[in-house]
Amino acid sequence: MDSSVSRKASLLLVGVATLAGVAAARAEVVYSNLGPGNSFDITSAWGALGNLAFPFVATGSGDLASVEAAIVASEGPGAAVITISVYTDDAGALGTRLDSSTLATTGTLLNPTLLDFAFSETARLTSGHTYWLDAFSGTFWGWQFNNTGVNTTVYYNGNYVTCSPAKDCPVGAFRVKAPEPGTLSLVALALAGLAVLGRRRRPHATLSVPW
Repeated sequence: MDSSVSRKASLLLVGVATLAGVAAARAEVVYSNLGPGNSFDITSAWGALGNLAFPFVATGSGDLASVEAAIVASEGPGAAVITISVYTDDAGALGTRLDSSTLATTGTLLNPTLLDFAFSETARLTSGHTYWLDAFSGTFWGWQFNNTGVNTTVYYNGNYVTCSPAKDCPVGAFRVKAPEPGTLSLVALALAGLAVLGRRRRPHATLSVPW
């Protein structure tokens, strides 16, 4: 084996591992109101039939990858099918829908859990911009309160509600992840480099002529 190629491959492997770690770390949480240990208020929830939405401000930029929300069914796991959508903000109201994801609930009001909605990473979120996270189901469902004291305007079936005092309008518990595409591209480039080195290290095939 060519020692220089081997050294290059080793260095590239270290680079890939480092970049993969950076990418994982930057599978960036651009918003979260969850408490320590991904906690939320397990005793109180918004009850809804239809649409319920909350605004949030992105703290980083990236392509929308997932939303974890403490959304539950009123009856039993799978009793409610929930569609989560992310919208732009239009002067304090829901604007343009960017992307949606649908799941059946896995938790109940008596046993709430975080539900992980995966997105296609085609919607770009920009740091400092306001967005709305909207949830919808045709059956009764609940969205557990956050336990970090975050309160805001609530959208419910076409109506915008601002509470006084504000603490009476806690935001439903959720976290939004949007990885930085630049970091992921670097990982892809490093993996491509490993593939090239791998081809260079292969021994040439020997042909045997039968005569």
